[in-house]
Amino acid sequence: RASRIKRRDLITGLRARTIIARPNFDKIISQQKEAHPGHYIGVFYCGPPMLADMIKRSCRKHSDAVTGTKFIFKKEFSEF
Repeated sequence: RASRIKRRDLITGLRARTIIARPNFDKIISQQKEAHPGHYIGVFYCGPPMLADMIKRSCRKHSDAVTGTKFIFKKEFSEF
């Protein structure tokens, strides 16, 4: 019997595929809200300020006083 073909990402060689695009942070944060209702969820970001503002808005949007889910957003920006 032929051995299994291991699916690997062509760019990284890892099993997880590489997505070439900006992630849908609103969707990701929404999914975390559903997966962890009533929890504090830390979101740490390091990168350009413009993208940080978008993620911070999404954290505020999905924090929910009724369920107790709260996103705590922290950012860092360093120029290398």
